[in-house]
This record gives sequence, C-alpha cells and structure tokens, in this order.
Amino acid sequence: MRNFIKLPNISFSILAVKKNERANFIKINNQNKYVDFLHLDISDDKNSITINEVEKYKKISKAPLDIHIAKKSPEKILKKIKLRKNDNICIHVE
Repeated sequence: MRNFIKLPNISFSILAVKKNERANFIKINNQNKYVDFLHLDISDDKNSITINEVEKYKKISKAPLDIHIAKKSPEKILKKIKLRKNDNICIHVE
C-alpha cells in the first residue's frame, strides 16, 4: 500500500547569514536533500536581500525560490521578479 502522508516542504532562509557568505551557504545547501526551497526575504530593512541578490542566488540555488516580500510598495518588486515554474512568493504590505 502506498504511503499517503505528505511531508511538509522545508525552506531554508539565508537572512541571518552574513552577506559575503550567502552564496557559499547556498552552494553547500544544494547538497542537502531535505531542503525544498531557498527562502529569500525582501523588505524595506537595509539588511534585506535585494532584487539583484535574488537574481544572483537564483543562478546558484538548485532549489526553487520561496520569496517573502514585506514592503510598503510590494508591487514595485513584483514587476522586477522573474519567477520560475516551482518558485513560491508570499507578500504582505508593511
């Protein structure tokens, strides 16, 4: 009989990783078979991930993106993001 229990998706965030170490962190986690998504936080905070970083990390990550936009004007970012087939996006207005 088949196993019908669906396991949750796991999304790892790089927000707490130092900016200069993020690319390497993503490369290391490409080998992690338990990671389903790369979680990227885009906000009005100065430590937030930028749209340029999203594009850079998209090229590095083997996992689809799980993008969280928390901005006063999220539509500006939405127009710039090019999502792939399996990417997720979550938006809330600050």
